[in-house]
Amino acid sequence: MEAMKGAGRWLFGLFVAGLFGVAILAGVRSVRASSPGGRLRSQDSPCAEVNNPGCPIKTLDPVTLTDQNPKFGNLPLGPARGKAVISPDQAIVIAWNEDARPDAATRQAVLGTADPSDWGIQHPLVYEIVWTNVCVPIFGPRGRNLPACAPGQTWETVIDATTGEFVVSGS
Repeated sequence: MEAMKGAGRWLFGLFVAGLFGVAILAGVRSVRASSPGGRLRSQDSPCAEVNNPGCPIKTLDPVTLTDQNPKFGNLPLGPARGKAVISPDQAIVIAWNEDARPDAATRQAVLGTADPSDWGIQHPLVYEIVWTNVCVPIFGPRGRNLPACAPGQTWETVIDATTGEFVVSGS
């Protein structure tokens, strides 16, 4: 009889621990579902609008790559071929909503043509949003004492200029 009481307590404890675990996972899932990287929702920021004076990120003039100006830094783009359906400002807003970089000093839309095989894209005309002075996350082997990020880096967010869809981002 005493063994049954012990088993009952153990099962009850397991049940309570399971409920607690489900509650934690539900909370984590709701944070992840509502924001990339667990950050606050980016649309609530003044930087969700391009010309909002409350945004500390400076928006630089857009650049369109041409035959005369075929490169912009180390971006993997060539001269723009075709006409963009969305504007540079719309591309910046989409990039902010999909991949906000709130620590950036500047952001700039660069219109160019990507090699479709690079990112598996259907439409090669893209805006590459260049974010400067961001802290890029560092990933490494377990057990290593690494800093959370490398400061002062450049980050790019690629938006399809024909559909407005997020393509890829990285550094």
